Amino acid sequence: MLDTSSHPGTYRRLFHLKALHLEFLPVESQLFLLEHYLAYCRQVLRSKQAEAQDMADDTRKQEHMSPSLRIAAMALIQLKIEQWQLELAWVQSLHTQTLLRFKQHGEARAAPGEESSNVPQ
Repeated sequence: MLDTSSHPGTYRRLFHLKALHLEFLPVESQLFLLEHYLAYCRQVLRSKQAEAQDMADDTRKQEHMSPSLRIAAMALIQLKIEQWQLELAWVQSLHTQTLLRFKQHGEARAAPGEESSNVPQ
């Protein structure tokens, strides 16, 4: 579950499966996976944005494409950017939720003399 490098071509799909089962990992491991995937999403998003900028700026690419192909390619790149922005927002939300649980878990352990059902006995 903590493997982040064995299947780079399917990492997104594998992460979606892992995200459904994060509860079975210690919170520290959950944060590791989420932070790794956050970095991955940011890197892919930067790459897609650079690709869009390159397409818009590179006159050689524009010369070798018909106008309809250029429009279709830019629309596809924009779609991919929007998808990765949504993916990033989703993982940021998961990360925030997990951090809150981690802090609550730590506070529950730190409270002397109080029992909490969230803290393993």
